[in-house]
Amino acid sequence: MIGNIHTTPDDMELIDYRHIVSLSFQPAPPSPLRAHAIGWLGSKVQSKGEMDQASMFALRQAHEKQRTDGGDLGYHTCGICQHYQDRGEFIVEANGRTYVLPRMVLHYVEAHSYLPPEVFLSDLRAWSEQRRSKAAEPIVPAD
Repeated sequence: MIGNIHTTPDDMELIDYRHIVSLSFQPAPPSPLRAHAIGWLGSKVQSKGEMDQASMFALRQAHEKQRTDGGDLGYHTCGICQHYQDRGEFIVEANGRTYVLPRMVLHYVEAHSYLPPEVFLSDLRAWSEQRRSKAAEPIVPAD
């Protein structure tokens, strides 16, 4: 099986292999990926509010550092304002949960006051704090 194309020996010659591209995700998601999808809004914002500074900092950090694709999957136009495009997703893992978000979520928050669920924001802040703690750990030379 290649993608969603089921192949048999009879139809192998029908596939033009020059059009099949291998995609790799960086960082690689766990396999199989079991995750909560956050921030796929469509044409309206269901949950509005103001995000606290710590959550906004963590969201920007995850948006920048956790991208899972190289831009091969194309652009998406904001269904709310029709004026912004972005592409790709990012993954946040914290407190035993995995979240997958469109990179567009930062636009949704900043331009349309989207407020993600509090459980996600709490996990996002924990993820950010864990990264800061690891960065602050002293480097101890090996003996």
